[in-house]
Amino acid sequence: MPTYPYQNRRDTPENWQSANPILREGEMGIEFPGVVGENGVEMFKFKIGDGVRAWNDLPYASGPAGPSPEYEWSGTSIRFKNPDGTWGEYIDIQGPQGIKGEQGDPGPAGTATPATTTTIGGVIVGNGLKVTPDGCISTVESETTATQDITFYVRQDGNDSNSGTEDSPQGAWQTLQGALEKIMAWDFQQYQLTLSVGDGQWDTSGIFLPNMGKYSLIPILKGTGSGTVFNLNGGDEGFFSINPGSSWVIYDMAFALSGSTRINNNGGFVAFNNITFSGTTSSPIIYWANCAKGSISNCSFDCSAYSCILPNAGGQIIMAGNISVSGNYSYIINAINGGFAVADGSGAVFTGSPTGTRYNASLNGVIDTRGGGPNFIPGTSAGTVSEGGVYV
Repeated sequence: MPTYPYQNRRDTPENWQSANPILREGEMGIEFPGVVGENGVEMFKFKIGDGVRAWNDLPYASGPAGPSPEYEWSGTSIRFKNPDGTWGEYIDIQGPQGIKGEQGDPGPAGTATPATTTTIGGVIVGNGLKVTPDGCISTVESETTATQDITFYVRQDGNDSNSGTEDSPQGAWQTLQGALEKIMAWDFQQYQLTLSVGDGQWDTSGIFLPNMGKYSLIPILKGTGSGTVFNLNGGDEGFFSINPGSSWVIYDMAFALSGSTRINNNGGFVAFNNITFSGTTSSPIIYWANCAKGSISNCSFDCSAYSCILPNAGGQIIMAGNISVSGNYSYIINAINGGFAVADGSGAVFTGSPTGTRYNASLNGVIDTRGGGPNFIPGTSAGTVSEGGVYV
């Protein structure tokens, strides 16, 4: 039987598209030349006619995708499994390291909690230690031993290089932070320490009252009345804080709050008497936590804040004397997470007409009014109790 040579129709992709012929049914048209791959193999694309559609409307012929080969990856090299089940050699596909790029622009400056004489990076140093001006922790060397009760004075016309023992420009210290650093160097033994702060607006943001318990009786921080104003500004760094284990009596002064500042007692003891609180803050004004203890007596609140008093996490606050409240609050008193607020047995009297919920006791928080009833705490909305909270 004679044989005859046969050639499929072939042409360049451009000529096929330009001519756009109709292939007969079953007739093959091949794009030629093919495309040479990275492995050097020339690959061809083709179409099979149906006698109806022109070239540009026909799809390229294709089959189902073949199975993916099994492989193992070491992180920088790869090997494949052969059809007979054996493994090929690893091929290192990690290229050489590129040249070093240009250095980018400096990033924005970060934020840091400023160091004080009793804290560094927001961490409180222990008794007998202090933070030096260059941010290092060192031991406190006692310069002077008290032989009697002593009062130190802080005035805005004073100087931190003075002795601090005279209420005059020549004798008083000038800054509260400087005064706290000075008193840490004293050994007060069994004698009373009093720190008297004069009239004026004082920036006390970020102040931490140190633990003086091993040196003296409970120290006293006092002002001259409404003329001594402690200004708290900013966020967390603006807190006025009592260090864990510290004990202080604070009276005869005013606190002006802004931003999200608050009076923060984190495991210490503080007794407030004859204090005026004013300003606007998104935080509670008085915040006791971590089993902090203390009292509030004969104080007035005229603020816009989350709450006047918030004992949390075992914090305990005794309320005594006349407590005047005006302004706007989410809660006047809010006791949560085992926090405890109790009216003194000798009697606490709330006055004023604030806007807000009278109280909230939740998550085992307790508010004890000594039988004062649901309206003992002023406000425009009834108090709430939930999740194990108690109001009596």
